Amino acid sequence: QFPEFGLMALGVMLCMITGGIDLSPVGIANLTAILMAFLMKALVREDGGLDWYVIPLVFALGGLIGALLGTLNGLLVSRARIPPILATLGMSELLAGVAIVLTNGNAVSKLPVAYALTINSRLFNLIPVQLIIFSVMARFIWFLLSRTTFGTKIYLLGTNARVAHYSGLNNTGLIIKTYLISGVCAALGGLIMLANYNSARANYGSVYVLQCVLIVVLGGVSPVGGRGRISGVVLAIFLLRMLETGINRFPQISSYYIS
Repeated sequence: QFPEFGLMALGVMLCMITGGIDLSPVGIANLTAILMAFLMKALVREDGGLDWYVIPLVFALGGLIGALLGTLNGLLVSRARIPPILATLGMSELLAGVAIVLTNGNAVSKLPVAYALTINSRLFNLIPVQLIIFSVMARFIWFLLSRTTFGTKIYLLGTNARVAHYSGLNNTGLIIKTYLISGVCAALGGLIMLANYNSARANYGSVYVLQCVLIVVLGGVSPVGGRGRISGVVLAIFLLRMLETGINRFPQISSYYIS
């Protein structure tokens, strides 16, 4: 189940490298899951199944929703000059309110089983599809950070925004692109949550925000920006999940302590 918050942590990592932070991944994830749940219920066949194009459509539209919401975060931070912690926290509360209004506070359930079965299946009966999704996104972000000028620019931006500006960098564009990618990561995490629970609700994964921040800092990303590697974050994701799984093997330990 770690790809749920693992994907969100990847987006938070990018924002933290720039010297900001993203506290809205859970809000983006839940709203995306709710909207896509409504879409699947509208497109379900009479026999309860889904046409072949529905799941790719869900991921495409879900990624687009995440990109739009992430771009809005970036605009609030770069254009409106709102501190990232306030902008993204406010966005998280706003999206949670929208999700509650859309669902009347209830879970969106009775979804087509085909979606959950597909996302929770294993490729060649060996590799979980969720792990493939996480790995592809992690590889993409690694490529951005280590093999493109975009990565070099956001490291410079996080080290010193003023120096980055006088070096000719478009700080506004960099921030918007970073939060856009973070929004896409959060949306993908929401789509995986939708498959794991086979339902969507406004308050799913409420503890994931602090977990993401913990993972990113534990992975070696500087809270003030300018430093961090994706390998450390991925290792921190696995370490945290392994600790949780190990503690779960002791029934005498309450789940509240684990949380």
